[in-house]
Amino acid sequence: MMTETYEAIIAADVRTAMGDDEELFLGLWGELVETQAGFGGDMLWTPRTKGFFAQVFRSYVQGLTEGIVVFGAFDNAVLMWGSAGESPWDSTLGKRAEAWGTYVRPGYQGQGWSKKIREEGKRYLLLMGFESLVGGPLIGNDAGRESWIEFGAEKTQEVYRVRLGAKA
Repeated sequence: MMTETYEAIIAADVRTAMGDDEELFLGLWGELVETQAGFGGDMLWTPRTKGFFAQVFRSYVQGLTEGIVVFGAFDNAVLMWGSAGESPWDSTLGKRAEAWGTYVRPGYQGQGWSKKIREEGKRYLLLMGFESLVGGPLIGNDAGRESWIEFGAEKTQEVYRVRLGAKA
């Protein structure tokens, strides 16, 4: 595990993904999904889920769909943002990107890596003409919530789930 100073992290390069990064991406993304489960996330890291995110990764990396995948300099963090397809409704948000996820491996958290890869992701989204980004952390993910707030996010909604077979 490498611990860097904030100055070293800010000076470190982040990099955009290339086609041969798919295995690295899927490893980090699997960690993200497993971490979300600890906060009550309902996504399961199954072959189907893995296949879906592999397809989104390939689509962004190959330029088939507008989006970006960014890694931290030490392959310790990942971000995937971009188009989720054409919106079926008009919106006040203009051209909007989906924040599929941002993940920093334990041991590197709290050192500025999320900020570093978010700034790079934002730079690319602006170059692609995106006007807004939508996403958010799960309840209990205080670091994720603080990261969104620091990034300039405004809370616009809450999402609830109902297990239809359960008694109220």
